[in-house]
Amino acid sequence: MQSLHFDDGLKRLVINGDENRVIVVNPTDVGIVARYKEKLPEIEKLSAENGNSEEIPDILDKKVREFVDYIIGSPVSETVFGKTNCLSMAGGQTIFENFLTAYMEYMKPEIKAEYERSKSRVEKYTKQLAK
Repeated sequence: MQSLHFDDGLKRLVINGDENRVIVVNPTDVGIVARYKEKLPEIEKLSAENGNSEEIPDILDKKVREFVDYIIGSPVSETVFGKTNCLSMAGGQTIFENFLTAYMEYMKPEIKAEYERSKSRVEKYTKQLAK
């Protein structure tokens, strides 16, 4: 079978310096914002509907992990959170919020760098259109 090779933007990231915890992501995937906005109401609704349930931490943990995997576009939650409930707190936020915040901060310079690499190529064509 033939294979098509191209740069798909995927990067391998080590979680908190642990070489045994590696995730594969595309840090320039701009679809993450739309996927986040799509899934957030589902999590909020589930939390509101089950606010008094003893099962809510486990139910929400499972749903939030699905949410994280979906918006990142890769199955990362098992590696990122392990056996810890992703609704556990650290530094005043849930660890899933800490992860998403760290990931978004990682994405910003990656997106900027990709934009800078493509800018001169794009300008070459836009200058031709301006003539």
